[in-house]
Amino acid sequence: QLAPSFSGYIDEFRLASAYDSTPPAGGYSDLKTAVSGKGYTNPVDSGFPGSFLKSLKARVEMPGSTQVRFFIRTLDSRDEFGELGFPDPADSNWKKLNMREQPADPTGFGRWYEWRNRSSADALNIKGRYFVIGYILDPDPAADLAPVLSILEMEYEPRTPPRPPRDLRWQRGDDNRIRISWSSDTEEAVAGWWISWGPRPGDYATIDSGILQEDEIRGSVWVPRKKESISNGKRPEYEWPREMENRIIYTSIRAAWEGGGPGMEDPSHPGDYRALSEPTREINFRP
Repeated sequence: QLAPSFSGYIDEFRLASAYDSTPPAGGYSDLKTAVSGKGYTNPVDSGFPGSFLKSLKARVEMPGSTQVRFFIRTLDSRDEFGELGFPDPADSNWKKLNMREQPADPTGFGRWYEWRNRSSADALNIKGRYFVIGYILDPDPAADLAPVLSILEMEYEPRTPPRPPRDLRWQRGDDNRIRISWSSDTEEAVAGWWISWGPRPGDYATIDSGILQEDEIRGSVWVPRKKESISNGKRPEYEWPREMENRIIYTSIRAAWEGGGPGMEDPSHPGDYRALSEPTREINFRP
C-alpha cells in the first residue's frame, strides 16, 4: 500500500527499480586470498558470418577501488561453444574493451560505461557470427567491497547475404561444351559463387548442409572470384566438364561472402554457407 494518508490529485506517477547500495560482506579482507570473479554471456547470434560489433554498454556500480573489465570473443560456428573458457587477459581470443564512463543517469543503480568502435588507432575490428561478452569483477579487498554489473546492451551490424548474380546466360560452343556466365556487378567483397544443378528447379545438391553432394543428376561446385579478370570487365564463367554435360537439366547460382564459401587453399572444405545470397533464376540445360 502506497501513501495511505495521501489525499488530493496525482499528476504523474513513476516506478523505478533499484539495488540495495549497501554492499554485503564479501570476505575480501584477506589481501592474499582475494580473487576476482569471472563470467561471460551466452553467445549472441547475429544471423550471419562476418557481422560487425558496433558498441557495448554496461551499467556498473564500482564502490571503492573495485573495477569491472570487459572482453569480447567472436565465434563462427556452434562447434566452438564448448571451447569458450572464462575471459583471460593472456588469451588472445578474448579482446579487451576499453569502456568509457558516461554522464550520470539518476534513474537507476550505478553508472553507464560504453565501448564504441571508432575510427581511431585503438579501434578493434570485431567480426563474426556469434558474439560473447566476458567480464572480470575485481574486488577491493582492503574495504571488503565488490562491484555490481546489472545491465549489458550490445549493438551489432549483421552482414546480410550479398546480392544474387544477374544476367545468367549459357551457350554451347563449337566444341559442344556448355559454358555459363553471369554479371560481375555484385559487391566487391564477394569471395565466389556456388553453382548447383539438378533434375528439377530447386532440386539440387544440399549445399546448406556444408557437405558437397554429387550423384548422376545432382551436384554443386565452388567458383572462386578472380578479381583481376573481373576488374578488366570480363564476366565470371564456368565450363561444365564433358562427363557432366548430359546430366545437367536445371542450374542456379548463388553468391557468397568471404568466409561463406570454402577456403581458397582447400576447396574441399565448404565452410559456413549461411552467407549465401538468394539463387539466381534457373536455366534449363536439357540437351
